[in-house]
Amino acid sequence: MIIVHSYCSYKGSPIGFTYGSFEAGAGTGEAYFLSRERNSGLARTCFSQSMIGSLCGELPNGGYILLVKKLQYTNTSTDTVIYLNLAFELDSKEEFRKLCRGFCSGDQSERLADCVITDSHAEIGAMKFDRAKFDAWLQTVLNGGSGKYDTRCDDALVLKTTSGDDLTEDIRDCLKLPFVRTGNDTYIYSKKKSPKPVRAKEGSRKPKAGKKPAAGIPLPAKILLCIAGAALLLGVIVLIADLIKKVLLILF
Repeated sequence: MIIVHSYCSYKGSPIGFTYGSFEAGAGTGEAYFLSRERNSGLARTCFSQSMIGSLCGELPNGGYILLVKKLQYTNTSTDTVIYLNLAFELDSKEEFRKLCRGFCSGDQSERLADCVITDSHAEIGAMKFDRAKFDAWLQTVLNGGSGKYDTRCDDALVLKTTSGDDLTEDIRDCLKLPFVRTGNDTYIYSKKKSPKPVRAKEGSRKPKAGKKPAAGIPLPAKILLCIAGAALLLGVIVLIADLIKKVLLILF
């Protein structure tokens, strides 16, 4: 089973971006219409937060998800600019891997725009998906692809941000998952093993175990140095005064 989550729009849409979903292969008719029955809180959060760029991997309660955002292509049939924010939720790990590789191969993501039908009368989103075109597109993607696959996604959720900034507390509260930052723009959540946090920046690292930091000058030594310095300075002053006295005796 594959659930498609859509937060898409198109140039000239009367309502803009609206979240809805449908089950691929289910139902009849010429098109897939969006509904709210299969909506996901996690997908909704990712769609609505501009800081989140993508999400991919194993879901906490089982299944897998591939979520991509901010794709923009032109429907070649209608010459309409389509704005794509989509997520695919699957039960099968094998299908999930194929989907990831296929989606990132060639122009597959671009071809997805041709599946969108603008429809101002549609109940949700003012759009729908052409059933025949979408089913054919999905089958092509699942039949294999040469795109790269991040093996971490087998047993973890990999979240990519659009910047190097930390996830805000509000976003973390909405995600409801303890994501750990593992890179400049990468966060990982795994229910099986804890990922290693991102390494500290140079200059902020603590001394390694077994190595003591360089010791400073002890306080008693500092006091002795101060006394010696004062004595030296006093000696110089006395010497200068004596020379001045001798010069004055010679002149007068």
